[in-house]
Amino acid sequence: MAALTIARSDHPGCTVVAVTGEIDLASEPVLRAELERVPGTDLVLDLSEVGFLGAVALHVLVDARDRLRASHHRFVLVESPAVERITALTGLRRSLLSVRARDRAPALVPSQRSGEQPQATDAPAGHR
Repeated sequence: MAALTIARSDHPGCTVVAVTGEIDLASEPVLRAELERVPGTDLVLDLSEVGFLGAVALHVLVDARDRLRASHHRFVLVESPAVERITALTGLRRSLLSVRARDRAPALVPSQRSGEQPQATDAPAGHR
C-alpha cells in the first residue's frame, strides 16, 4: 500500500488539498479529517496523484461536496485515471465538477461569488 500524503495550501477564497498515494479503509479517516478542517472557502481536491480510491472514500467526496454546496462554495475534483474510473462507474462524476489537470481547476472556482450552484461536468476526458 502506498502511504497517503496530504498537502494543503490556502488562497484567498479557495483551499487546495493535494493528495498522493492510496485512499482506502485505513487512510480514509485521515483524508476526512483534513477536509473537515478546510475553512468556509471553495475547495480544489487534487487527487491527480492517487493510484487507488476505495469505495469508502466515495463517502468522503460526497460529504465534502454536500457540505460545500450547503455553504454556497464549490468543490472541484482533480482526478487521476484511477479516480476517474471509480467516479464514472458509480455515477458520482455526474454530480461533481471535475477536471484531469490541476491547472484547469482555477477556472471553475471564481473569485466572485454570485450565489450560483456548481454545474456537474460529465464530458469525455478529451473535452475537459
